[in-house]
Amino acid sequence: MKEKIQNLKNKGGFLGWLFNFPYIAYSVIFFLIPLVWAFWLSMTDWNLMSKNKNFVGFDNFTALFSDPRVKAAFINSFKYLI
Repeated sequence: MKEKIQNLKNKGGFLGWLFNFPYIAYSVIFFLIPLVWAFWLSMTDWNLMSKNKNFVGFDNFTALFSDPRVKAAFINSFKYLI
């Protein structure tokens, strides 16, 4: 009897992975890969007109958050939120 239960548990595990595979594949293809790619692009100074991608790290983010217009935009968005 224990062997039958153990076999059912093993089959259920495979069947569970089989049924969840489309969701996992969809999530990786349409969520994880674009998220990683967008993060990588945010760390470069690449534009669409050049072929070169130079890694600049967090320089883009420091320039973004030091811009007074961006600060004003965040404040205005927060006001509309409230």
